Amino acid sequence: ANAALKHEDLTRKEASNGRGAALARAERELLQQDVVLRAFYNFLGKDVARKQIRRALEAGPKRIRPTTREELRWKLEDLGEELAKAKEEAKEKAKQEEETEAKEEHRGEQEEIKAQR
Repeated sequence: ANAALKHEDLTRKEASNGRGAALARAERELLQQDVVLRAFYNFLGKDVARKQIRRALEAGPKRIRPTTREELRWKLEDLGEELAKAKEEAKEKAKQEEETEAKEEHRGEQEEIKAQR
């Protein structure tokens, strides 16, 4: 049933009633561009690929231009990496605090035992 709905939706988009076909064609082109970009990243590595893409985007006369999908994707990836790093740091800090509390508790127990003797 789900496959039939997807097929029906794809057929509707590709219908030659103007807008549906144009959108389907644009979506296919975007998917092809994404595949090329992913291959570029895999071949060159993230940092080199970003540098090359940025150089291509900034080529030509200086102008005001909107942020590209790829630049937005970079921001999301960078923020995701920062979030993961912050979570890891918070986890490490919590672990250290637990260890410190456990040591202090153990020290307190030892002092109590000495005081009772």
